[in-house]
Amino acid sequence: MTEGNDLLNDSPPCQRVRSHLDEVWYVDAEQELRMARLIAAGRDRADRTIAWS
Repeated sequence: MTEGNDLLNDSPPCQRVRSHLDEVWYVDAEQELRMARLIAAGRDRADRTIAWS
């Protein structure tokens, strides 16, 4: 499993990656929900970085 909007890009580097995947999905979420999830994910990464250091 991987994630990233760039996997939907038709440029040659992305096409090479996609050729190794069984499926590529696009999930359309509301702007407010996407922002809340991005902020939460960033906080989680920041917390783990602080704990590690």
